Amino acid sequence: MRTMPLVLLLWLAACGPTDPVVDAAPAADTAPAAVPVAPAVDAPGAPAAPAAPAAAIGTAEADTADAPTAVEELAGRWRVTGVEVADGPVSAVDANDPTLMGAVLSVTPDRLAWEPHKGGFFSDTCPDPQIGPDASVGCGEGQFGPPDMRLVQNGDRLRINWYDGAILLLSRVKP
Repeated sequence: MRTMPLVLLLWLAACGPTDPVVDAAPAADTAPAAVPVAPAVDAPGAPAAPAAPAAAIGTAEADTADAPTAVEELAGRWRVTGVEVADGPVSAVDANDPTLMGAVLSVTPDRLAWEPHKGGFFSDTCPDPQIGPDASVGCGEGQFGPPDMRLVQNGDRLRINWYDGAILLLSRVKP
């Protein structure tokens, strides 16, 4: 019976610890307690860990080392100066669509919001925005833009996939 703790120690030395409950060897004179142990996330056949909520994208819990930009870097006002149309069978917008041109996006670390604009689809707001490594935007509540929306910065220009196949090209408004 003394060989079991030795085998366990050899196994731990070879494989490394994976779970503190499993790694603790029971005392020889006590029976092990019935403790439910969740399988390791990477164990074959183990259930996948739940996905992080959209609000967690770009936060400390997520790996943001590859994030293309931070919300703080975008602070200011951005005007739609061009509209492209994504490839697809149907689009409700035209290149440089006048209903979309000139709209202004206001960005603060606490909020993304469109300023009032006649025409277009500019009522979306995003409290507590986070930008993920894939340029997706998560909001503390609700959603900003369509589900596949991406916000990519290139200097003083932004590119946003928007509704109905529109790709908005924005330029930073100089103070």
